Amino acid sequence: SVMTKGKKIIAVSQFIKKHIIDNYAVDPSKIKVIHRGVDLEIFNEDRVSGQRLVDMKVKVPMPDDKFMVVMPGRVTPWKGHKVLFEAISRLKRKDICCLIVGDVTQKPGYYKELQDFIREKKIEDRVIFTGDIKDMPTVYKLSDLVVVPSVEPEAFGRIPIEAQAMGKIVIASDIGGFKETIIDKKTGYLFKSGNASDLVNVIEKAMQASAK
Repeated sequence: SVMTKGKKIIAVSQFIKKHIIDNYAVDPSKIKVIHRGVDLEIFNEDRVSGQRLVDMKVKVPMPDDKFMVVMPGRVTPWKGHKVLFEAISRLKRKDICCLIVGDVTQKPGYYKELQDFIREKKIEDRVIFTGDIKDMPTVYKLSDLVVVPSVEPEAFGRIPIEAQAMGKIVIASDIGGFKETIIDKKTGYLFKSGNASDLVNVIEKAMQASAK
């Protein structure tokens, strides 16, 4: 609430502006929406050198013959890892590899829970945890599809715009700030948050679009 005390308030999305209005006694005219940006000097596929690609493949062994689905973000429950894993298991495709990019040491209990879930779904051969990676442009460059399956709304969510800047197809939950950075079926795809069946359908559409 202290953030609403200024003469002017900057909200990073229309979603957050509505949240402020709905939860605090704030004059809407005080609020200015300024969407977060992305540095196109950094997130630029033409600036990712061949050496960076080689170095990344040494650090993270990635199969060259698989369709690479990348999920960046903190390894924490509200990011929706299980929704993605459930969708991967239902796809019944061996030509997919799912790259989970994020620090697994912060929530070791949840990491173990995810490993157990992966074994239960019998998709151990299709999921790779990379740990924390700083060079995200290179990861995006090596990906075929970026998925952001959060089950709780993000204030803005920078992953979709970073991936879009790198020329990648993006799928995200239809909640929070994602609805402001993705025009469904035009600049990416939205799916029903938490709904693995819908995510399966959307991944199939994205794979078809990628093959064109």
